[in-house]
Amino acid sequence: MSRLITLFGLLVALFPAAAGAAYHHDLRVSVEAGIKQVTVVDSIELPAAGSYEFLLNQAFDIDKVEGGKVTARPRTPPPHEPAVTSHGFVLEQLFPQPPRATGAAGNRDDGGLRYEDYPAGVTIYRLQAQQSKVTLHYHARLKQLKSDKMGIVLASPQDASQPDGLFLDPGAVWYPLLGGSEGGLTFTMAVTVPEQWAAISQGARLSEVVEQGYKRVLWQELLPQQGIFLIAGRYVSYADEAKGTQSQVFLRQADDALAKDYLALTHQYVALYEKLIGGYPYSKFALVESFWESGFGMPSFTFLGPTVMRLPFIRTISYPHEIVHNWWGNSVYVDYSSGNWSEGLTSYLADYMLDEQRGNGVNHRREVLQKYSDFIRSDNDFALRQFTSSVETQGQAVGYGKSLMFFHMLRLKLGDEKFIEALRLFYQQYKFKVASYVDIERLFSRVYGQSLAPFFEQWVQRVGAPGLAIVNTKSEQLGSAWRVEGVLRQTQSGAPYLLDVPVAITLEGEATARYFTVAMGAKEQHFAFDLKAKPLRLDVDPEFDLFRRLTSEETPPALSQSFGAERMLLVLAERATPDLKRAWRQLAKEWDVPIKSDSDLKQLPDDRAVWLLGWDNDLLGQVQPSFNDYGAIATPKMAMLAGEEFQAGRDSVVLAVHNPDHPEHTVVWFASSAAATVARYGQRLPHYRKYSYLAFDNEDKNVLKGQWMLPTSPLNVMLEPGRVVKAVYPVRPNLVE
Repeated sequence: MSRLITLFGLLVALFPAAAGAAYHHDLRVSVEAGIKQVTVVDSIELPAAGSYEFLLNQAFDIDKVEGGKVTARPRTPPPHEPAVTSHGFVLEQLFPQPPRATGAAGNRDDGGLRYEDYPAGVTIYRLQAQQSKVTLHYHARLKQLKSDKMGIVLASPQDASQPDGLFLDPGAVWYPLLGGSEGGLTFTMAVTVPEQWAAISQGARLSEVVEQGYKRVLWQELLPQQGIFLIAGRYVSYADEAKGTQSQVFLRQADDALAKDYLALTHQYVALYEKLIGGYPYSKFALVESFWESGFGMPSFTFLGPTVMRLPFIRTISYPHEIVHNWWGNSVYVDYSSGNWSEGLTSYLADYMLDEQRGNGVNHRREVLQKYSDFIRSDNDFALRQFTSSVETQGQAVGYGKSLMFFHMLRLKLGDEKFIEALRLFYQQYKFKVASYVDIERLFSRVYGQSLAPFFEQWVQRVGAPGLAIVNTKSEQLGSAWRVEGVLRQTQSGAPYLLDVPVAITLEGEATARYFTVAMGAKEQHFAFDLKAKPLRLDVDPEFDLFRRLTSEETPPALSQSFGAERMLLVLAERATPDLKRAWRQLAKEWDVPIKSDSDLKQLPDDRAVWLLGWDNDLLGQVQPSFNDYGAIATPKMAMLAGEEFQAGRDSVVLAVHNPDHPEHTVVWFASSAAATVARYGQRLPHYRKYSYLAFDNEDKNVLKGQWMLPTSPLNVMLEPGRVVKAVYPVRPNLVE
């Protein structure tokens, strides 16, 4: 799930929130039935009378100003237009690039805001405030809202004449966004909507009154915020309170069982993270069902799509992720100008930590490293300090994955006790303030007792990742003792990294491996360990604790390696039916990948990833040796995967293996018997990219998925030829239970 990053997120760098908010908005919002018009009265408390500038969506007409005068500045055409999704709504990044910083305030130009730094759709106003409180009356009609593309979303877009919901995020600039401030904002908001509707925002719901066919809902947030959200629509609401924090659920249709589950989960996760980090910063957390398929986290609530919120894994992965964002990102704010640390820390403490509690920490770390290794090359890599937000796989591999591993390595360096102490102190000192990686470095260094500047420098500022290899390993007996020695190499180009490399050694007669650490600051590092028992096996970073680029031998073949390949080719079966051929060609068009017929090729290409399409593909036999390596069988009539048999004409299968002659490239066999399933699975397969094999039945149900088991790795060394052994690794305590 990705946090909602619109103009709101990028403006954080321009108008950061400090300990005390600079502006207070007292809003009165009226939404007419059918959303024929949205009317707003905003009384703004300013630091003092004087001259100010603010942004407002040009869909709104200002009707009256009390306590001052407002004039619109002429607009200079911007160098870029806002990004728009396929259905016309801005859901993620409003700017293709962040605004240019032109001064200490980030977006100042001779004392004012610059049109060049904003997309089309906003107006810059000059405000001459005659007193410290100014009231603006403004409105927008449905016709204007329908054409807007800046974070204003109307529900039921198929029947826009009668929409039944409204979504306004801060990126819509639907309230006056004042510049030149070093503080955030607070607000009180009274929203009038039709009686059958609900109005939802961050903060506390103080009252809800129904009279004369309308409902008036009062929300208040007096903690410094970076923006104001408003969602209004037809909802059934549920609430439950425990230990001062209210759990709320807003559903488009009544579902008591689903609401009960989420109400209980909210209390469970809030209690867990209060124990780890500190007191939950808000008075409530709400699950709000979205009008479209989405997954966003806002201060004190999350906005999840109707299908998304009903997926089983969402409750144990994505839902806690959005709750944790209320500590990191929605109360300790991010200095986006120096890198978004919040996504990595949230992913580590939610997605990863809960997986670790289920005993899946090693696999989670390996999958993070595999995603980076499969999708990131020198031409698309970037440093953590450059990450703001991304919904693209490449951006997430760095901004989420590398950052997650950064915090894992930081935890290992400090130890759990000091890591937790630093987390709590970080939260205490920066709650409702903006924080950067530099702030994290200073605070964690203080807790650690020594400078972490070199550690942060190489992982936050530097582009890339180290690679590891081991050579010249040997063991010898020295009287009653033994010695193991060898050489570790860093294989990446460029300067060496400062690494603490974990090394595990399996000893004769011991069920648990011994762990050692090799401090490495050069491209090559000799090591030697003296032992009291005979060493049988040596493993370098066996539990994937270091952020590094994995070799192809360390990762099982998976769909991700083909989706992340620099070049890819689809090869369709010439003997397929005309309907299937059309479906395969349409898939190639949607994926924007070249396609050829198997009749045009005599050999598998040796310079790219290849997808073999169809049960009866003529090149299938050339891949059979790779299938055999994993105990799989592939024929034009059947496939055997993980001991289960699947039939042509009934089932669909997907298998990823290495090219037998060129193992640096991946070959994927995608066999399906119906054009309709090709279209459906073509859309779904990128979501299964971590898997080596998949099978679907004729009812479109995924009946099998998994990853091949790897027999060995180039970082494993058997010290006694012919004897394959492996001790278990020491059990690590969870960060919190």
